[in-house]
Amino acid sequence: MGVRLLSTYYTEKNNAALLFLYDSSYSGATTSFKAESLEISWRGDDAQERFSPIIGSELRLAMVVDTSTLETFITDLVGAEEGRFTVSFGAFIGGKTFAWNGYITTDNVRIEDTQLALGYRVEIRAVDGLGRLKDIDYNNAGTAYTGKQTFVEHILNCLNKLDFVSDLYPAPADILNVVCNWHENSYTYASTINPLSRSRVSHGAFYYRDTKGNLIFSSCYKVLEEICREWGARMMFSGSQFWFIQVNEMAAPTAKTVFTYQTDGTEDVS
Repeated sequence: MGVRLLSTYYTEKNNAALLFLYDSSYSGATTSFKAESLEISWRGDDAQERFSPIIGSELRLAMVVDTSTLETFITDLVGAEEGRFTVSFGAFIGGKTFAWNGYITTDNVRIEDTQLALGYRVEIRAVDGLGRLKDIDYNNAGTAYTGKQTFVEHILNCLNKLDFVSDLYPAPADILNVVCNWHENSYTYASTINPLSRSRVSHGAFYYRDTKGNLIFSSCYKVLEEICREWGARMMFSGSQFWFIQVNEMAAPTAKTVFTYQTDGTEDVS
């Protein structure tokens, strides 16, 4: 996956942010472009937004196309299959790092009807990986997973199926943060114990056989959604990482124990 386009975007307070547009089929030189506007928003399912277990995010970018190289990029973009193009945004503001990664949705590109010589505006949208998981079956390369795994392992199984994880999160890289405080009363409580790592569920809960004996798999999105519901939690993408947070933990303005996981499952507690 190569960086096809690069831009430095300045916020209203003149903070610099970098935008990288990646193309999985490209290995040539990187071209600079002008970003006119940029916005990132979070939203759950419209019908149940207040209780939505998964809050997806979307990046909206407006860029100026004024060269044949940029026009070729737009032509490739609108004709590409979903998943070929990704975008990465990063900024360092007020001593804090802000970052976002996602897939460009090729069917939502809006192109201004203006000549190239004058330069025209193109609006691009991208979504984080959570929405894309709706189209990915939860299985092991086409065959059913077997046995039991912890809830953390199930979550990481899903996230590691996203194409950009191997490219943008080279091991060792943090990808998941968990804030969870429901503990089973049969073991000794400790704030350094993540209940999701102490609890297991069978893979059989996420697939079934139809009347013809075919295996029907849940999507990775459905798996995450069901885990969130069972734990009274919400999942979202923020700060370049995925977050699994129990909603009731957000009610108390106290310090929280955060369990951070790398793509291979390595845990860190803070």
